Amino acid sequence: MPWVESIGAVIKGIAVPYGYTLAIWSAGMLAVGRYGHPRVSDVFTFVLGAVAGYLLFDLLSLGGLSQEGNYSVDVPSIALLNVLPIIPALLTAFVAREIPWKWLGFPAMGFSATIFYILALGTLFWIWSN
Repeated sequence: MPWVESIGAVIKGIAVPYGYTLAIWSAGMLAVGRYGHPRVSDVFTFVLGAVAGYLLFDLLSLGGLSQEGNYSVDVPSIALLNVLPIIPALLTAFVAREIPWKWLGFPAMGFSATIFYILALGTLFWIWSN
């Protein structure tokens, strides 16, 4: 495989996790801007919120996955532009604005960034495949 194709394969392989990284990082920065410097417990609840959002969609999607245990999806070329994280970043900004309490804000930001990214990317994949 030529070097340029190798780089292209890497880019395609990291498109989805890179987009999620941008979305969750944006949510973390919005949380810090809204609620101040986090304590260790705030970081922990932020992560718990993100994990809860992931698990929610994991449980909801179980019926849609094949029973073989392996599931792959072709990443639409438009996803490689990674403009999709703008959607969860904007939506989590509204969440931060509406939740005044730090104890609820940090987990809500992790949760909302995760579910908004899953919804946005899932919708893109659905549109692309239909």
